[in-house]
Amino acid sequence: MWWEILLYIIGGALTGFLAGLLGIGGGLV
Repeated sequence: MWWEILLYIIGGALTGFLAGLLGIGGGLV
């Protein structure tokens, strides 16, 4: 289904975003 692909893309984007924030936060600390 197309929505499964959409959820996969959104999930990957959110995961990448959160990982980026954690990476930045860890770098600042």
